Amino acid sequence: MNTRTRTLLIAMGAMVVLWLADSGYRNLIEGPAAERERELDRVDRQINEARDKIIETADAADQLETLERLSLPYDPELARAGYQDWLLDLVQQSELAGASVDAGQPSAVKIKDRDTGKPKQIYLRYTFSLRGRGRLQQITDFLYRFYQGGHLHKINSLSLNPVSGGRLVDLTASIEAIGLTRCE
Repeated sequence: MNTRTRTLLIAMGAMVVLWLADSGYRNLIEGPAAERERELDRVDRQINEARDKIIETADAADQLETLERLSLPYDPELARAGYQDWLLDLVQQSELAGASVDAGQPSAVKIKDRDTGKPKQIYLRYTFSLRGRGRLQQITDFLYRFYQGGHLHKINSLSLNPVSGGRLVDLTASIEAIGLTRCE
């Protein structure tokens, strides 16, 4: 073997040794370090998500407490009678004539429980129909008082029909109110 071939073989051997050393360094040092970095990023992301979830849960608890204060009582008879009396009181304060309030049967609204997967009742929906007659100013006063009432309620439909040559207006409203299950 001549000197040139020997030098080329030594250079090639040195290149192979350097390549093996580089591959070993990447596999034994850089690879695990990169994997640890990815794992650290994943854990940091999970920690941040957990913190966000804790903040959301605290906010939701505050919102639920506020909604419970606005809710009708959960006892169906107490809620229906109390709300019906409140509506009649509003009608009297607004001086609407010939007023009547009819209450329907409450209907349960359910969702699936996260833990068990079974339906869980979260609130009762109460429906009321209101009829009355008055001047437009009296009806406006009634609507103002209704929305200032501070209950979880809404008017689903409202019908205003002029009578007596347009001096009076017949009011027909369909109202929905809610009683949360956690509310006393």
